[in-house]
Amino acid sequence: GDAFTQGSWAMRASSTYAKRYKYNGNVQVAFTRNKFGDREDPTNYLDERNYNIIWSHRMDPKARPNTNFGANVNYQSPRYQQLNAYNPANIVQSAVYSSINYNKVMGGGKYSLGLTGTASQNNQTKDVSLTLPQLTFDVLRFFPFQRKVQVGNKRWYEEIGMNYSFNAQNNINTKDSLLLRPETLQEMQNGAVHRSSISTQIKVFKYFSLNPSISANEYWYLQTINRTWNSDSLRVETDTIRGFSRTADFNFNANLSTNLYGMFQVNARKLRAVRHVMNITANIGFRPDFSDAGFGNYRRVQSDTLGNEQLYSIYEKGLFGGPAQGRVGQVGLGINNNVEMKVRKYRDTGFADEKVKIFETFAISSNYNFFAEEFQLSPISMSARTVLFKQVMVNVNGVSFDPYALDTAGRRKNVYLVKENGKLARFTNGQLSVSTSINSKMFDGKTDASDDEAPQPGVSSLKNSALAYNPNLTAYELSLLSSIGDFVDFDVPWSLTLNYNYNYNRPGRERTISQNVTFSGDMNLTQNWKIAFSSGYDFTRKEVNLTSVDIYRQLHCWEFKFSWVPLGFRQYFLFNLNVKSSVLKDLKVNRRRDWYDNN
Repeated sequence: GDAFTQGSWAMRASSTYAKRYKYNGNVQVAFTRNKFGDREDPTNYLDERNYNIIWSHRMDPKARPNTNFGANVNYQSPRYQQLNAYNPANIVQSAVYSSINYNKVMGGGKYSLGLTGTASQNNQTKDVSLTLPQLTFDVLRFFPFQRKVQVGNKRWYEEIGMNYSFNAQNNINTKDSLLLRPETLQEMQNGAVHRSSISTQIKVFKYFSLNPSISANEYWYLQTINRTWNSDSLRVETDTIRGFSRTADFNFNANLSTNLYGMFQVNARKLRAVRHVMNITANIGFRPDFSDAGFGNYRRVQSDTLGNEQLYSIYEKGLFGGPAQGRVGQVGLGINNNVEMKVRKYRDTGFADEKVKIFETFAISSNYNFFAEEFQLSPISMSARTVLFKQVMVNVNGVSFDPYALDTAGRRKNVYLVKENGKLARFTNGQLSVSTSINSKMFDGKTDASDDEAPQPGVSSLKNSALAYNPNLTAYELSLLSSIGDFVDFDVPWSLTLNYNYNYNRPGRERTISQNVTFSGDMNLTQNWKIAFSSGYDFTRKEVNLTSVDIYRQLHCWEFKFSWVPLGFRQYFLFNLNVKSSVLKDLKVNRRRDWYDNN
């Protein structure tokens, strides 16, 4: 435990367990009371109780073949990490997940049964999503018309495959402070869905692949909704109707795809050729309008004092949704490009040709719905990924171009933009990320990093390990971990990792832009001194990200480490001097200046 003179305290308990050839795991529990400021100044005074429960369980795969049970629970109060963690990654982490699962494979791998419980916490909004339990049953794809004894070539109908899945669950979405209240438990959502599909693959005209499929879903719920117009309060009221209810939907899709290959011979001194592979996919789809009165899924309710009505689904609050509104008869087109060039590298011993990626992927897609009353053409989506100079990863995702114009209020209207100003579409949103990781060995001429292998940093710190990512760790416990010794590779003189992210969003007249850069690395100051650092900058908030500095000293059979957070509310330092040998791991000197001491 910890105790501070201003009244803050912490109590922790942990235990590991194992049964050889069966299972192993650990349990950790922590309770804290965080007090800051002066009681006489309510605006700056904090007195808060927090907790953290961690349970990790792993089953030996040889104990019961085809059966597995595991747990990875990390449940905590919303501000536990912010007020008690010392790992920079945990301090800024906003989402926490927990899961307990049981899986069993049956029928020689043909069937699988799963039972899962999950919890998701958002430490910023204090929202909690709890799923307990979730039951799944899956039947792997099988071919009912396939002959048991194959003679000659397969018939076309032998390629028809089917699959089936069942998913049932209970779910609660609420605030953390309301989770265990009776009224919250009464609002628990539950339901089940059966999903099945029939599909096949047919070669058409030698170079095309046709994939038709029919999918069907059946939904089971224990509650639906009913809406009525209240003439006294002049508003629409929603009631939950208890009782079993079922409904179903289906749709048809077919994809036709082919690949086009192009090779452009250049035969220049360095540039030898450019290769372009284009994957083209055309699709058609059909779905009935399940809002028709004959299906019984949708109802009408008066929505205002003028007598106007609106259509609503009685299953719209269901866990798995329900049959969709509107008839769909759409065609779509998607194109994915891969572009590479062959470059000749000259060396003292001769030359060699190697491939250089221009675009790993460059995809564009859209579709048109003939039955939609308006906005028949969907936004044009684009994405791209490439690697520059074998080390710089560039990803462009979520790029969208809207072909429709805006009215004076900034809302979409059913008029093509090209008719108003001659432009094909409006750029509405997109994300760009650029990252690289380099080190000194890349430039010494002795190694040649491959495209898929990122350079390793010189410091493999426990601060970045799964063990240290435990939010239950305090400064003292981190110093104990440090006594085990980080693996510091002094043979790597320096390393650097950079990440840049840019987000653009402009659905109407207003636009939102966010961008930030983060960096981390290390370098040898001398033969036995190394410094590591991590920081960043948020251009939107105009703030420096959490910054940390680590200094390492190699002392033959001893080692020294100094960790320091120099900026912000979480300023602290940790000093550790210890023997490298694990046998003498208790021979050490620890000193810390806790960030609690500043508050």
